[in-house]
Amino acid sequence: MHTPRSAARAAGVTKATIYRAIRRGQLAACKLRGGNYAIYPAELRRAFPSAAQASAGVTERSAGTFLFPAWDVS
Repeated sequence: MHTPRSAARAAGVTKATIYRAIRRGQLAACKLRGGNYAIYPAELRRAFPSAAQASAGVTERSAGTFLFPAWDVS
């Protein structure tokens, strides 16, 4: 689970962008008792796919007309 701060770091955006996405319904987050938010990593990747992949070091390689992510599985 991510906090808004760690989610922003992982997605390569600002914390304000994370809060804005939550308010607009673009990013699902669980509001905890203390008023903080918890964000699932998969939800973060769904809402910020290119930013999350870039920060994870994922590159895209072209194969004809198709683009697919290339992960290092070594």
